[in-house]
Amino acid sequence: MKSPKFNDEGVDELSFAPFVLVNALDTEYQDVRLSFSDWKWLHEKHGQGQSMGDQYLGDYYLNGYGVEALVKSLLFKNGFDVEGDDPEFDSEGDTCYIHFKNLEKAVSAAELASAMISDIHEMERMIQVARDEGFDD
Repeated sequence: MKSPKFNDEGVDELSFAPFVLVNALDTEYQDVRLSFSDWKWLHEKHGQGQSMGDQYLGDYYLNGYGVEALVKSLLFKNGFDVEGDDPEFDSEGDTCYIHFKNLEKAVSAAELASAMISDIHEMERMIQVARDEGFDD
């Protein structure tokens, strides 16, 4: 498993790029946050998602909620309990946010998510899982 390299503010933008990992365990929030909002990267990597409105992979809409469903599917397929309260899914229109109570679990998820979004075929597999499991609702 990769080790995160947090800066002085607790942010790691490089180890799991294009996902960002933020260690806020020592703050009032007491969580670790995994996020994705790098639509430019997605477009350059896969020719998808230059700006809001054209972010599709096939007929699957890739906004914050769409990426959340892909990560949720990936975690589900890798044995995470995605229906409990850890992780907590809290995405917005253009950003995928996932909160963890445990750094190790967050790092594992970040590593999986980074590999998945870098592989268009794995993304397509997770789209099918999201649809089969109802995560894309």
